[in-house]
Amino acid sequence: MINRINVGRERERKNIKMLTFNCDGNITAPYELSVFTSSTSCVIAFLGIIGNLVIIGVVSLDPLKKLHTPFNFFVVNLSVSDLVLGAVSVPIAAYVHALEALKEVNNAYWYVFRGSFFISMTASILNLIALTVDRHIAITYPIQYRAYLSWGRCFLISVGIWVFALTVPFLYLTTTLFRFLMVYVNSGILVAFITFVITYVRILNFLKSQSKTLRKKLISSSAEIDKFDLQRVHTEKKITRALLTALFLFILTYLPASVMICLLQFMKVEVEDCTMRHVLRDLLFLFIALNSCMNLFVYAIRLKPFRKSIVALLRFRRE
Repeated sequence: MINRINVGRERERKNIKMLTFNCDGNITAPYELSVFTSSTSCVIAFLGIIGNLVIIGVVSLDPLKKLHTPFNFFVVNLSVSDLVLGAVSVPIAAYVHALEALKEVNNAYWYVFRGSFFISMTASILNLIALTVDRHIAITYPIQYRAYLSWGRCFLISVGIWVFALTVPFLYLTTTLFRFLMVYVNSGILVAFITFVITYVRILNFLKSQSKTLRKKLISSSAEIDKFDLQRVHTEKKITRALLTALFLFILTYLPASVMICLLQFMKVEVEDCTMRHVLRDLLFLFIALNSCMNLFVYAIRLKPFRKSIVALLRFRRE
């Protein structure tokens, strides 16, 4: 009986350590680190909520009737997933780290935070993959593009993304947190990275060869069809560059987080390592959370249809 009680206490102690990253029950994150993480989370939450709401609102209202495309459908879906992170996960993280600064721990908040965090992160990665595939189809199969990505198929893909994002991440409840981070998160990042590289190499090679072919035709004949095709290729290049920027930012934020996960997995749990473990824990979260507030700068500022639509909405509100 006593052995069972001791085993139960040991499991509870391990669960607390996995939730709070403590080396033991008496060692918490440094006060300065908790305050920094909490305040930074507040800034990220504000930027993420405002930026993603602007994207969702502009595409939904579409004042110039130019934004209702399959690509922008997935941009909105991406903004919704990032909005979940900015409006749910990050504020909870700010509150949890504020409690941590006060030397208080509430495991229930950690579970809610990690559940919403993994859901949002999974949906974001899958939506970036969907956007990449969308660009590949739009450029390599321009005539069949709307047939391949009809509104019905876009909706089904979106439903599939959210069903996967709402179910699979909760596997972390059946295993240790570090094992889940190592296998699930790093695997997702690796699959996304390989998909991005392969797809974009094909897209860039296709655009390069198509531009050369159209220029040669334009020199030999002044057909208006060729000029129209050149304009289409130019437009597709701009959209592709915007998404390429988003993918670059994804790598810039998720790759360091992946490295930190590996360091946390293989770092020995000793008293002298506790501060570094808390620093790595907070930084990997902040890196991933930072990616959620990039959409406004990547799409709304870089792409002219978004900028014109925002200006049109602002003028309408003034009138």
